[in-house]
Order: sequence, then structure tokens, then C-alpha cells
Amino acid sequence: MKRSQRLMNVLAWLFRLINRVIPWYKLPFFNSRIHLLAALSPQVINLPMLRHDLRRWNLHDTRTLPTMSEPPVCPFHESDLAARREDGTHNDLADPAMGSAGTRFGRNLPLDRGWPDQLNLMTPNPREVSLRLMTRRQFTPAASLNLLAAAWIQFQVHDWVRHELSKEEFHNVPLKPNDVWPSAEDRRNPMKIRKTLSDRTRPRQELGVPI
Repeated sequence: MKRSQRLMNVLAWLFRLINRVIPWYKLPFFNSRIHLLAALSPQVINLPMLRHDLRRWNLHDTRTLPTMSEPPVCPFHESDLAARREDGTHNDLADPAMGSAGTRFGRNLPLDRGWPDQLNLMTPNPREVSLRLMTRRQFTPAASLNLLAAAWIQFQVHDWVRHELSKEEFHNVPLKPNDVWPSAEDRRNPMKIRKTLSDRTRPRQELGVPI
């Protein structure tokens, strides 16, 4: 194990103990114009330690699965230290391809525990799940947020995650007669949701597709 990795493990262990007593946002912060001093604040150091633990125990690397035709990574340039590339490469200098365009998302589920179950895809009905969990029956103000928070959340989601969608294939979600979907004509037909395209970097036999 590299020395830097051992140091990260020790610091992460230390902050795990601290976080049992003090949440990260209540830790000391050095409000200084000297950037290095501010960066050494316990509050700031705790954040990469949380990320370290999440990567170590909550994320599973999907690139360990069989791969073909993976997009090449352009060589490192000094400008990568000051600005992000459009394709997302070199955001992590130790792993330049991580999170870049055309690569797979990490999974929170162990890779051997997840597989497509097409036969039970509509059980339970996703529309019913949505209505039960997301229907607002009374207005609940978000007292701690404002409109800027909504804009920021939308930006982050669109910045991090994008699935390519099929133009020809759809999931047909059945609707109940009393559904509040926009019009009676819409309710007489299944709700059409575009399917996500299959992973182009996975061998077809790995996806259960005949060669």
C-alpha cells in the first residue's frame, strides 16, 4: 500500500471517530485569506475523508467488468490543474478516465448482485410507486432553501449524470383509469418512457445479447 494511501486511511479513521461526536459542518474552520490555512481547517479536511470512505465502501468499480472499445484518454496537460475538460477526463489525476464521457457510472450495489429483470420490470408499477411516494397532498415549504438551491441541484444532476436514450424503443407503463395523467386520451394508452441504450463498451454476450 502506498504511503499516501495509508495516510488517507489513518485520517479517515480519525475523522470517523470525530464525526460520531461532532458533525463535519460544526468542526473548526479557519476563515483566512491565506488559502492554504483555510484548506487545513478540520471542516475542510473532513470532506475528502468522507469521500474516501464512500469510494472505499459504498462504490463498486464497474470498469472491472469485461470492456471493449473504451474511449482513449488524451495526455495530461498543465491546464488540467486549473480547468475542467469538456469530456471530464483528468478530473482525478490518479485516475484520468474516471467519470469521463463514455465511461460507466460506479454502482452502490455489488456487481454480482445486480442484473436486468425484464419480466418483473413493471412490478410494482413505477407510476404507482411515483404517485405514492411523490404526490404532494399539502404544501410543505422548504424553509432552509431558496430558488437558487433548485437551480443548483438541477445543474449538478445534469452535470454528473446522462444516459443515452433510444429513439425507437420504449417502456410501456400501464395507467389506471383514475390516473391524473394530463388527459383522458393519454390515460387510455400506456405511458411511454424511452429506454436507455445498452452499454456499448460491454461485450454483447456479457449483456445476454446473441452475437
